[in-house]
Amino acid sequence: MLLKLALTGVLAVAGVSLPQVPARADTSPSSAWSQDGYGPGNNTWNPNEQIVTARRVAGLKLRWSVDSGPEGAPCSRAGTPPVVANGRVFVLDYATNGITARDAKTGERLWRFSGASFDALGIAVIGNRLVAVDAPCDPRTGAPSHVVALDVKTGDVRWRKPTDLRIFSFVVDAGTVVAATYHGAGPDPGAGSVAFRVSDGGLLWERDDVLAGQVSAQGRVMMADQNTRTWTAVSITTGRRIWHTGIETTAEAADPDGVRFYLTNARGLRAVDAASGRPLWRIPGLGGPVCDDGQRLYLGGGELFHTGAGVAVVSAWEPATGKLLWWRGLDGAQRMVRTTDLLIVGTVGQVAFLSPEDGSVAAPARGLAAMNNHPVVAGGKLYLTDRTALRVYAP
Repeated sequence: MLLKLALTGVLAVAGVSLPQVPARADTSPSSAWSQDGYGPGNNTWNPNEQIVTARRVAGLKLRWSVDSGPEGAPCSRAGTPPVVANGRVFVLDYATNGITARDAKTGERLWRFSGASFDALGIAVIGNRLVAVDAPCDPRTGAPSHVVALDVKTGDVRWRKPTDLRIFSFVVDAGTVVAATYHGAGPDPGAGSVAFRVSDGGLLWERDDVLAGQVSAQGRVMMADQNTRTWTAVSITTGRRIWHTGIETTAEAADPDGVRFYLTNARGLRAVDAASGRPLWRIPGLGGPVCDDGQRLYLGGGELFHTGAGVAVVSAWEPATGKLLWWRGLDGAQRMVRTTDLLIVGTVGQVAFLSPEDGSVAAPARGLAAMNNHPVVAGGKLYLTDRTALRVYAP
């Protein structure tokens, strides 16, 4: 069996009550998963999904599938999860290095965008715009990277901006897209980032540092500068510094309210106040993947307590304090998705449906195809990607 439950532990923490999280305004419809990680916080928590539940997952059936391979680009981007919005599913089209929009109910292709020297890297939806970033795989071609905005209904180009940067990552929030070069292990003279206004492509700012992670916390993004060894939180709309630190870090996610950044490095995971950078707590030795539903912080991977059994661990923690709530051994745990009454965990080849309250198995995972990336759940459907194939399940 792919799912190993030999190691199980639940902590009853005396006197601990989960924090009461105030209701937050969420304008995204239940059918939306607008960018990788659900939204700009990258916390993989879809609070609006009400159909894919523990009671219904046994009835999931394959509704449609598509395989857009073979890959046409020399570098592999296969397995990139889709984004979902406005009754449409947007996926990378690997055969053309472009983007395809499909009807979420039937899988019918509605439009496809591709072009010379365009190699789609990632996509996100904001309002009536599909923001796409491309980065040609072969730097010897000299082709620039682009940031492109398409009409979500038609696929028509609304604006397209070239940049001298070789784009590696991006995030979209507050009507702004920030695209940046790769944040490597050492100083990079070609490093930089650029921000455009989503509505019309207007240039907002440029910086010499890069995104420390594809995360925005209430319009704040983390930037990394390997040359000066500083990590800086800036306003996504202006690029102006809010606070900075000399601690090397990667931004994994933000909590649903944008109050905390979750940052990782070789020493483990830490939570900091997103507005000031003030340290809140640290979990030594553990890092991502990260999922936060406002009540619990879920971590995947790592051997908690150094069990030595070679089994990865999924664990839940109190977001405000970093206190351990429960843990469970799970073979090959990957990135998690939180929705309704389920914690959906990618494992080796398939998914596991766990209870977010204690980590127990909430429902069996039967008849689902293999996958090589995290699932997406939106609009009553479960989306699984396996290399160039996308399979869509619904009750």
